[in-house]
Amino acid sequence: TGPALSGLDPVPFFLPDGPRPGRMELQIVWAGVAWRFASEANKAAFVASPDVYAPRIGGYDALAASQKRIVNASPAFHIVRDGRLYLFRSEDSRTHFLADATIPARSEEAWLGLRAELVQR
Repeated sequence: TGPALSGLDPVPFFLPDGPRPGRMELQIVWAGVAWRFASEANKAAFVASPDVYAPRIGGYDALAASQKRIVNASPAFHIVRDGRLYLFRSEDSRTHFLADATIPARSEEAWLGLRAELVQR
């Protein structure tokens, strides 16, 4: 419910200054969710390549996904790893994810099944 990333612009997560609030007047709907942007340029970048900027694992906690669980995440706890945005429920979850290089692949693999479960609900 509510805008993706709690209303933060997804593009600045990939930039040195980090996340910035998006503006309501620069909102679009993609994949059934409202996305807000801080600038027209960021909006255009997202529209051109939404899969690049949208968080992986559906925006759920990436560590929990590696354990085949769906857990809500917060954009306050994020990383960009290998050009992909991952979100977590806590600092501890993010730290654990970073400590094991096998977790991203396990999360991505498990997400395929978890996503199918969500669609069936």
